[in-house]
Amino acid sequence: MQEWTMFYHTRMRKMDVATLIANFAIDELVMRSSRSGDMRDYYDIAVLQYSGDGIEPVIADEDNGMIHISALHDRIPQPICYNIVQQTEDGSQSTIPISLHEWITPKAYGIAPMYEVLTHIKSLVSKWCDDPFNRKSFPPMVINITDGCCGDAEDSELLDMASEIQSIGTKDGTTLLLNIYLANEADESDNILFPSVCDLFSHDHDCQLLYNMSSTLPEELEYIIKDLSDCGRQRPYKCFARNASICEILALVDIGTDGCEKYSTPQ
Repeated sequence: MQEWTMFYHTRMRKMDVATLIANFAIDELVMRSSRSGDMRDYYDIAVLQYSGDGIEPVIADEDNGMIHISALHDRIPQPICYNIVQQTEDGSQSTIPISLHEWITPKAYGIAPMYEVLTHIKSLVSKWCDDPFNRKSFPPMVINITDGCCGDAEDSELLDMASEIQSIGTKDGTTLLLNIYLANEADESDNILFPSVCDLFSHDHDCQLLYNMSSTLPEELEYIIKDLSDCGRQRPYKCFARNASICEILALVDIGTDGCEKYSTPQ
């Protein structure tokens, strides 16, 4: 995650991109839960970082489980400014500042224990879904932001664990596992969000593995990507992204807000 990538026309370290995406998503959840100065518990949330030190719960309760979004209201951190390059309709580019609260900070070293964190997430979503209060809620959504490196498991083990996570759910459906792949700077492949389901998505091994690990987007949620879909793309769609932009992440965190009491987001 210390390598460089191109994100939103801006050269950034992968760990900085992961931090930006996570901070943006948390800010959005907090903002969307604010009503007339009060915080509504529309979401439960947990944020996990994983590196050579293992798993570090950044946002979680004392048992490393999910917490109500209202618990974040009194501990909002200081904001930090990101300079993001925006491409205008005429093809020119301009730099715009984006201020986000610094819920998490960049961290990347040692092996990436992706299997260990997925195992932890399996336990986390199982506990949440087993709670009778959550049985009729929108199912958990797991967002894994990664460069694809994994130092503690084989491909088959990761695929099996991803499948086990996706088998856990509520009466409203099963857990959605969405992988956001941060490609290398030299990778000139197009950025994409919610690609069509196909046997071979990419010749990049890590990209293809994460694509295979991702959930298929339920038909009833396809409305959220109607404005993002390319004309030639065919349904069904994979819950997968490669270098997704800020605006596209906004579409991701919007899942479950219409007519749903809860939307759980372990990352």
